Amino acid sequence: MSYADLRDYVTKLINTDNPLEVRIESSAIKPDQSGARPHHQLAGLQAADAVASSFYCAAQTHRLGFTEPRYVEHLLPTIYQHQHIALGYGVKLWPKETEGLIGTTQSLKWVTNLL
Repeated sequence: MSYADLRDYVTKLINTDNPLEVRIESSAIKPDQSGARPHHQLAGLQAADAVASSFYCAAQTHRLGFTEPRYVEHLLPTIYQHQHIALGYGVKLWPKETEGLIGTTQSLKWVTNLL
């Protein structure tokens, strides 16, 4: 996905007519200011990379068929939650089809249980 496609997608989310479907604080995301930066230029990017890597590693299926949710469990106290729910608030799954995959893949059931 190109940065232009990403900007268009975020703009579409912000301008949706169904606020119950999209839970994004539009004042915090400015699509026209998105772009690429080397991670060493911004400490926030290093933290975001670490969090994204944790989720990636947690969701990877081991050759024996299991995943390791502890990467995410350790982060859970620092993830924004609304009424003890992080999924859709502090954790956004993208693209939307990911939610269906998580709901039907046994090794990823921990995502909905934990988040």
